[in-house]
Amino acid sequence: MPNKKYELLKSDTVEIGNQMLYRIRALRDFKNAKAGKIGGYVASEDNLSHEGNAWVDDDAQVYDSAWVSGDAVVSGRAGISGDAVITDGSHICGDMVITGTTWVGGHVWISGRASLSGEARIS
Repeated sequence: MPNKKYELLKSDTVEIGNQMLYRIRALRDFKNAKAGKIGGYVASEDNLSHEGNAWVDDDAQVYDSAWVSGDAVVSGRAGISGDAVITDGSHICGDMVITGTTWVGGHVWISGRASLSGEARIS
């Protein structure tokens, strides 16, 4: 894919269940990261868009079929899994757990130790 904004670091991994997650590193400057910035963890490039300014930061983890796109940021120790979608300008941080078919969009800011699951739709 031309113009990738991040790469998977095969040398920095965590295992969640039966999935290996890889820490990411920004390859170019964009709104939420500068080239070289180390981010959080994703299972594959199917979890974080190379378009827009979306970013997974700190020790946050995105896996299963979860998707982060637009200008969304997932940070802290947040865990995004299942078929959850985090998009637009949303910011998920802290110890959040989001799973199921949850959709978070708009310019929502969710933090703390909350949990969203099932078919929740937050905007």
